[in-house]
Amino acid sequence: MEEKKELDESNKRFMKVMEWTELPAGKFATSIGATQSSISHITSGRNKPGMSMLNRIRENYPEINFEWLLTGNGSMLAETDEVIPSRENDYSYGSLFST
Repeated sequence: MEEKKELDESNKRFMKVMEWTELPAGKFATSIGATQSSISHITSGRNKPGMSMLNRIRENYPEINFEWLLTGNGSMLAETDEVIPSRENDYSYGSLFST
């Protein structure tokens, strides 16, 4: 019988990001270009999230504070005054000078 592994802090932060997205594991994997099995290995504690995986989270979820994701320092969400459009709305903003 395999002994359950204690989750590393980096795994716990990874899982908090997954919870924040409110996506099932398979859809979260797809959203960051990963396989569902790689997500399963991280959430079970078998593997730690690698730098390429963390970079894909940074690219796809700019709302997440990357320093927090790497080190646990600061808050999970990036502090910004910039309004981040909802991912549900697939539109782009016009130029600053457009009418």
